[in-house]
Amino acid sequence: MTVATKLLAADGEIVGTGAKVLGVHYIGTTTIGVLQLKDGGSGGTVKIDLNTPAVVGSGFISIGGGGIVFDNDVYLNIDANVTSVTVIYAS
Repeated sequence: MTVATKLLAADGEIVGTGAKVLGVHYIGTTTIGVLQLKDGGSGGTVKIDLNTPAVVGSGFISIGGGGIVFDNDVYLNIDANVTSVTVIYAS
């Protein structure tokens, strides 16, 4: 397995194959934000659903237990209150 990262500032594909998501780093605004990681593209199954706090700044979420498995691909939905997201994954 290879560990990699991908930074996005809008909705999009993180990786086009199956992978394990190991962590998520985000930068937020003064309003609560929402980000979702889906398995199977933009209409896929939500595997990670996170709210970011209403604080300007960044946060990191480490996913224990070897990560969350995405069978098909990893797709990010990000709302306007999250400036950017970096996903750490292994494929």
